Amino acid sequence: MFHNLNLSTKIVIILAPLVILAVSISVYLNYHYQEQLILSQAKDAAEGQASIIKSAIVHQMFTNERVDDSFLKQISTEGLVDNLQVVFALDNLHLKTEYLTPDRLDRLRARELRVEKGRFEDAEEVMRTGQPFEVLNCSTGEHPDRPLNVVSDWKPFILSDCEQLRLVLPFAAETKCQNCHEVPLGHVLGTAFMDIPLTSTTRAIRTNAEQSIFVFVLFIVLAGFVLALIFNKYVARPVRRLVKAAEMVGTGDLQYELGNSFDNDEFGKLADSFKEMQKSLDTAQKELITRERLSTVGQMASSIIHDFRNPMTVVALSIDVLKRDRTIAEERRGELYRNVSVALEQMKKMTQELLDFSRGELRLELRECEIQTFADGIRNAVGSHLQTVGMVFTSESNCFGTMKVDAERLSRAIINIINNAEDALPKGGSIRFLVTSDAKSVVFNVTDNGAGIPESIRDNIFEPFVTKGKRKGTGLGLAIAKKVVDEHHGSISFETEVYNGTTFTISVPRNV
Repeated sequence: MFHNLNLSTKIVIILAPLVILAVSISVYLNYHYQEQLILSQAKDAAEGQASIIKSAIVHQMFTNERVDDSFLKQISTEGLVDNLQVVFALDNLHLKTEYLTPDRLDRLRARELRVEKGRFEDAEEVMRTGQPFEVLNCSTGEHPDRPLNVVSDWKPFILSDCEQLRLVLPFAAETKCQNCHEVPLGHVLGTAFMDIPLTSTTRAIRTNAEQSIFVFVLFIVLAGFVLALIFNKYVARPVRRLVKAAEMVGTGDLQYELGNSFDNDEFGKLADSFKEMQKSLDTAQKELITRERLSTVGQMASSIIHDFRNPMTVVALSIDVLKRDRTIAEERRGELYRNVSVALEQMKKMTQELLDFSRGELRLELRECEIQTFADGIRNAVGSHLQTVGMVFTSESNCFGTMKVDAERLSRAIINIINNAEDALPKGGSIRFLVTSDAKSVVFNVTDNGAGIPESIRDNIFEPFVTKGKRKGTGLGLAIAKKVVDEHHGSISFETEVYNGTTFTISVPRNV
């Protein structure tokens, strides 16, 4: 099925999946890049916010010797971060003795108890390593937590509306912290927990992806339209013109004008080659026609010379006898005159056959005639001659009524068939002429008892110059007979059998 499509359809079928794949990859890579970039920016912004919050909490601890929970609640309420919590591990604080008051110890233990178990485990890990812990988690519990340091290991990564960035940041001891804590600089005193929502971020990414898809699709449509115009002008149109020219040449029209409006590209070079081919074919065709015409003329000339030789010989010999012998008997003289007359009549008929063939078209002169009279005319025209040359000729016709035909041409067509039978038969052969009729048509049968028509010429017996074993004639008799019968809207056929003779059947309508 694909092989039957035109060129433009094939190109669309091949390129469309590639374009769609390219657009999809481009959108995905753009989406993924923006996702990673925005996630990194969110992480940096969160760490910046966390650093500020951590500095504020350290300042509170230094000035007030405690963390103000109302301050943490206020930050969470204002939407900067969610679930802001601070946890200190008593074992890591190493408070100086004067600061180990029961009230402070109760507050620290209560703070530890308020922290979720999972968060507390994260806090212990951060306090042990001194490194911040960053993780993506789902606010609705649709998927497990995903640490940022392994995000790149499970691509493709697509943020969803439930995502939030959870940070666990260490509180490292500064110089001012040593006033209350017996710890070295950098020692982790505690941790700060905070959640940063990414809902707006994910929506921005998704909106940007949709816009990117729209832009890409719009670009592809516009590019496809422009490419279609370019393809139609520089590829499809020249191809259609070349195909049209090839089809016209295929029908035999070698004069079809391809035109000169081709660019100097591959199609232009192909058009030039095509024009050269047209000229070559036209030249070859003219040469072939000339050769065929010369061959036909030669064949006709050879046939005419051969066929006219016998009657001309008869005429020449008869005139020579009459010229040399002035005292020839009257009976012999009459015989010689009859020979000349028959020979001249034979040449006249052959000449008429050649004229009929050369004209190509027959103009019938249709007239009403008696069927029986027409049949008697044929019998009288050939009967005496056939008996003279030793043939057995029988004629049967009991038809009444009339038919509308060109009597002269139709009778000559039937006589041609009888003459062919005579020429193909040895002396003593028999020819039967039978005429039958019904309400619609008249049928003429010519039957001989000769050797039959050779199989090699049966398929083209009605073509000009097709003959075998004949002693005279132009080879046009059957071709002209078929033409005459066809012009009468009749039919001509034959049945033959080797060594058992041949029957030709001509059927013509009573009224053409």
